[in-house]
Amino acid sequence: MEGQLVRSILKHHEQWKLDGKYQPLPEPMSEPGRSLSPQEEVRLIDAAKSRSQWAVAYHATILENETGMRGVEVRNLEMKRIDLMAAEIHLQKSKTKGGIRIIPLNADALEPVKQLVIRAQMLGASQPEHYLIPALVKTVIVGLNGAVRVRRYDLAKPTKGWRTAWRKLTQKAD
Repeated sequence: MEGQLVRSILKHHEQWKLDGKYQPLPEPMSEPGRSLSPQEEVRLIDAAKSRSQWAVAYHATILENETGMRGVEVRNLEMKRIDLMAAEIHLQKSKTKGGIRIIPLNADALEPVKQLVIRAQMLGASQPEHYLIPALVKTVIVGLNGAVRVRRYDLAKPTKGWRTAWRKLTQKAD
């Protein structure tokens, strides 16, 4: 992709001199994913319950799988977009116009949403604009005894992801 970008820029400025000799590199083939077996699913659930750090990755992934939501949509989900009583999520931001939609939550999708809402409230989410999965930020506080690094949740910013937690969780679950 970077090569194609450079080629486009050079062509735009009439600096592309290969005249038909250019052939893009083949894109690597990716293998399709697979579903978990019932035994693997049980191992994954048990592993997720063993460490609180993996709960977000687990619940967010279940929510994605049950609703078809994109990871970015889950990460950018504000509390005001969740209606637990109606069992719905109202997406207002999406990659495409078709992505703006109301997502009904079945029982398997509703439970992870409830758990993530409880977690967000425990972290202090009380405003409609707060994010369901807030960002963990690191700040440095300078005091008389030197600098101290502090990790806290910024409820006004969405998380960047849970890839590391997900990988560790799946490794633990084998």
